[in-house]
Amino acid sequence: MQKHLIFHAAPEMRSHIEDGLHGFANMISQIFAARGYGTRVAGIGRADLWRAKLDNNLHIFDMAGAQGRRALNMRPSVLQPFWAVERPNSRYQGRMAHKLFDPSTVGGGLVTPFFEEMQKLYLSPNGPDIALRDYVLVPLQGQLGKQRPWQYASAQGMVETILAQDPKRKIVLKPHPKESYSAEDKAVISHLLQLPNVQLLELPIEALIANCAYIVTQNSTAVFEGILQRKPSILFAKSDFHHIFPTIKSASEAPAAFAQVEAKNMLFMKYLYWYLRMNAADIRQANAPAKTLEMLAEAGWNMEL
Repeated sequence: MQKHLIFHAAPEMRSHIEDGLHGFANMISQIFAARGYGTRVAGIGRADLWRAKLDNNLHIFDMAGAQGRRALNMRPSVLQPFWAVERPNSRYQGRMAHKLFDPSTVGGGLVTPFFEEMQKLYLSPNGPDIALRDYVLVPLQGQLGKQRPWQYASAQGMVETILAQDPKRKIVLKPHPKESYSAEDKAVISHLLQLPNVQLLELPIEALIANCAYIVTQNSTAVFEGILQRKPSILFAKSDFHHIFPTIKSASEAPAAFAQVEAKNMLFMKYLYWYLRMNAADIRQANAPAKTLEMLAEAGWNMEL
């Protein structure tokens, strides 16, 4: 009986994969086809999830949903066109969260050209400008009235910590463009806007990052856009990109974190190269299958070359 790799996705992405329009899925299919596997595409309904746990096939889920040792998730690796495969867990518990970033292993003449390439890919040459300068940018996430298990502070606690540590700077809140905020969330934002020096701006994140002094967030991936503009960040939650950013887990850690972010000595170029080029698959590159095999092996799927 032929072995199978089964992709699982919601209807729109399922059609995308079936039509051969998903570059990373296409590459994974080729890797497995060369090893005698057939490939199929299935949904993410309850019956699909049960079959994925009980049969003897291998399963890859789009974004999330994998359960058991024969299932993995495939996800964009923060910035496109980089992709990763992960064991069945949340992103902040994934493979990158547990890796050690050693800047001494990241060298050579490729780091600067790569950083500049990513800047050209992601930054607009003539983005909108705003009059405000040198503020703390706070990209808001979802469920603002709650402190979820992986968060070390609520949105309110985070802003209050900024006010305590950097009382003279303005604080700019940026709502998440894809969040549909509830009445409870809006009440939290209204309360935050009553605090000293706090205001809300719904402008493009790139422009807001360009003029800020630094970023403070729970674990928004906006920090990677900050890297491209050499802006330091402070985190208030578990993440898979904590390596160069101070993470405040308790009030006692706040002074050191704010001192570090003011020093602006984070290894932006080396970190971006390490995170993306060394630990993800760039589907434009000839070595993408080899990088994907490395990730599969890290996840426990040791596919023979």
